[in-house]
Amino acid sequence: NYDDPTRALIWVRATFFLATWMILFVMLFITSFPRRSLAPKYGRVAVAISLVTAVLSVTPLFIADATVEAHGIDVAYGMFYPLFLVYLVAYFGLSIFLSIKAYRHSDRLDKQRLRFVAWGFAITAVLLIVADIILPLVQGAAIYAEIGAYSIVIFTAFCAYAIVRHRLFNIRVLVARSLAYLL
Repeated sequence: NYDDPTRALIWVRATFFLATWMILFVMLFITSFPRRSLAPKYGRVAVAISLVTAVLSVTPLFIADATVEAHGIDVAYGMFYPLFLVYLVAYFGLSIFLSIKAYRHSDRLDKQRLRFVAWGFAITAVLLIVADIILPLVQGAAIYAEIGAYSIVIFTAFCAYAIVRHRLFNIRVLVARSLAYLL
């Protein structure tokens, strides 16, 4: 039932909790191809920061309240909501920086693969930032948040295309190893 403000608040907080982890995993994915460009100790720091952000996202300090209106859910942001904005921009920025660095040191085939992943990432990032951050802050309502959530499909599609068409990863080795572990 979408008329229940408590349920709306739980869903809004859950959305930001999951978005925190999605941003981390996208960054780790991007920084792992074509070769690892993020040192393991920095990866652990990134996970720790994500954990703190995820925990804060389910508190009133992050999302203070959610009310159900005729146009959708109105969200009252807490004092730590700007932390999510900093987190989002920092992780997207780091992903872009490390991708450019990897692109410069890659061979022709890896550059072609990286281009598909980069386009998917760029389109997804723009849609997420506009639909989930800029519009809610300007309008005071998260009526376009679904667009941001669905934009991850674009990133997935570009990565799938790069995997299938340009052999982003050696799928045969991945499947063989997975089956070996299962047996």
